Amino acid sequence: MRAYRTAATTPELAAAFAPADVDLSSFPTSDGKPMAENFINQIQMIGLQYALRQLLERQGQTRAAIGGNQFLYYNPYNKRDNLSPDVYAALDVEPGSRDAWFTWKEGKAPDIVFEIASPSTWRQDVSTAPRGKLTLYGQLGVREYYVYNPTALAPPHLRAFVRRDEGAALEEARLLPNGGVWSVLLGAELRPAWASGTAWESAGTYLRVIDPVTGAPIRVGDEVRQDYQAAREQVAALQGDNQAAREQVAALQGDNQAAREQVQAAREQVQAAREQVAALQGDNQAAREQVAALQERVSEVEQTSREQLSEVEQSLLERLTRIERTFEERLTASERARLDAEDRAR
Repeated sequence: MRAYRTAATTPELAAAFAPADVDLSSFPTSDGKPMAENFINQIQMIGLQYALRQLLERQGQTRAAIGGNQFLYYNPYNKRDNLSPDVYAALDVEPGSRDAWFTWKEGKAPDIVFEIASPSTWRQDVSTAPRGKLTLYGQLGVREYYVYNPTALAPPHLRAFVRRDEGAALEEARLLPNGGVWSVLLGAELRPAWASGTAWESAGTYLRVIDPVTGAPIRVGDEVRQDYQAAREQVAALQGDNQAAREQVAALQGDNQAAREQVQAAREQVQAAREQVAALQGDNQAAREQVAALQERVSEVEQTSREQLSEVEQSLLERLTRIERTFEERLTASERARLDAEDRAR
């Protein structure tokens, strides 16, 4: 390998060595081969890219690029000097997709590289030979390199290599007790985890990105579809509940309208009763006035009767007095005549 490959580990040297007239369109962007050797590896590659995007988005890292299964060119003078990482993450770069990665254009190689190994590629992926991937990625400045074999019959499924100091070689990192590893650059754990599989995805042990906030694997692939389906069912259930609630509200509104009509009818009845009471009170007042008038008339009649009776009594008394006087006068005259007769008889 040329010294350029090592020199291209820094942006400054990469820019200095890159010719200005390199026609990037002349570099192939596909080799026509399948994305992966088997379906499980393909699921792993797609799911890992999705999880990395989700993680960086949640962390607010907007200047980052996630890609995979594309050529990584590191020599502008030779198209055959290339690698093809299954998954990569580049930090502090312009976001967006690329058809291929050119170290002299980007100013560096990706910071993190994942190789999804298989029985036929495992040795090459961890080889320290001059053309081995571990050697080449180390010389290009990759800071974290992960080789994962989802079809391994026994652990470890994962091997991790990190650059501990600037300019140092990649060194194998010790795994956690659960078989995972902490990624300093991602700020998250990478952990092999068993998935039971679905109608769309095969069962297997996949490398998962663990959300540092929730402590759970970031859901990918068919899990996202299942979450979406569950969300749709929840929405449908909520819509059903909402419809039932609307019907209940409509029924309550109908009951409320009936109650309002009943209240209005009761109010009208109360008003009619009040009017009747008022009318009766008016009739009572008139009756009271009539009674008062009759009482006054009776009083007047009684007074008149008393006055007339007094006059009659007075007249009768006067007549009786005159009769008594006349009788006395007559009696006196008769008595005198008798006495005179007796006197003459003697």
